[in-house]
Amino acid sequence: MAELPANPLMDSVPDTDSDTEEAAPTCPPVAPPECSKDGCSNPGDLDKRCGKCFVARYCSRECQVAHWKIHKSECKKNRSFELNKLTEEHFMCLSLDFAKYFHDNFAGDERGYKRYKGHFDKLGSFGEEKGRGITSITVGVLEILRGKDVVKLRALTELSGPNCFNDHELHLDASSSLQTLLERAHAAGEGVTEEEVLDSLMVLGEACMWMQKRARRDACFLRAKKGFVRLLGEDSAKAINAAFMMANLIPSDHTRIAEGRGDVQTGSG
Repeated sequence: MAELPANPLMDSVPDTDSDTEEAAPTCPPVAPPECSKDGCSNPGDLDKRCGKCFVARYCSRECQVAHWKIHKSECKKNRSFELNKLTEEHFMCLSLDFAKYFHDNFAGDERGYKRYKGHFDKLGSFGEEKGRGITSITVGVLEILRGKDVVKLRALTELSGPNCFNDHELHLDASSSLQTLLERAHAAGEGVTEEEVLDSLMVLGEACMWMQKRARRDACFLRAKKGFVRLLGEDSAKAINAAFMMANLIPSDHTRIAEGRGDVQTGSG
């Protein structure tokens, strides 16, 4: 992959479909993240971050102290998190609005760049540098993964998915966090429908499939299938799609026997 120039020009890629394609809509300002302490809805203060992982942010010293027992294990997990270097490069070029990078490295996919930038703009205030500093892209990604913002998590899930960066590991993390957040919002009656939860299960199931998480993958597709059948009917497109995914994952009798004898290597999860 070509190295990023030291002083990249903010080139605009020629748009051959400029007469017919509409401009991407402008995203509204993104609200600052809430305090990391559960139950506190005050905005988190950038000057009151966790000094070890830089991810958790609090509205007050009292919230930070009260949350430490819960945050301790997550803090360790945050510090061990490593962002894929190519994904980090993509994020850096999106933050620079460096369209030429995507034109050169994604086979001239101008529409793709607009799609990536549309998702990126929903992430709000984001990291500005490589590495693990307080203003790094890695910390910016972790803030979204550990946060409570559905819009940002949806955007990160899309960006890391097969239609954008194709970062399987980050996509699994993002889709898992999104599904958990949607489950909680639906249970709390916060405007998330059951269908949205089931849709997120399908996305999570596919992410688990790519990462060889077989047990979790099967559980996601099975639950989604049952939910769509009950909610939309057995003949609905979503129920049929979930059933199709399940059917393609069922091993044959020959494979089951081979696995039982130890003749076939199976993935973990």
